[in-house]
Amino acid sequence: MSMPPPGSSRNLGKNYALAWNTGGGTHMTLVYLTNVKRGYEQNRVKTLVEDYLDANEVPEQLLLRVGDMTTKRCVSVCNPEIAALQVALHDFLRERGFEMRPLRPPHIDLRGQSDVILDETVGTRNWNW
Repeated sequence: MSMPPPGSSRNLGKNYALAWNTGGGTHMTLVYLTNVKRGYEQNRVKTLVEDYLDANEVPEQLLLRVGDMTTKRCVSVCNPEIAALQVALHDFLRERGFEMRPLRPPHIDLRGQSDVILDETVGTRNWNW
């Protein structure tokens, strides 16, 4: 049997984005994991991250401060608390053996929408996956 093409549904789930919903159908990706299988491994990541957030007393809501457009579909996030949490989660998951893509500065993917209304806060347990 031949291997499915890279973008096919049979290959989805190998690269996995841990992201928060930011309102209006948008999301903010915190970290990108590679070689994560659907189902059990995705649930394991979620459990590990939620336990980390609880243990470090991360608030349920963080203020969402946006900056300038970085590309046609992305706007930067200007909250040092979110940036520090992103780095901490990246290091936390890497220490547990997960393969990670290099970090990108915090940003919101607007999915090509120009008139989207973003939430004023982001729920730190409001996952988009």
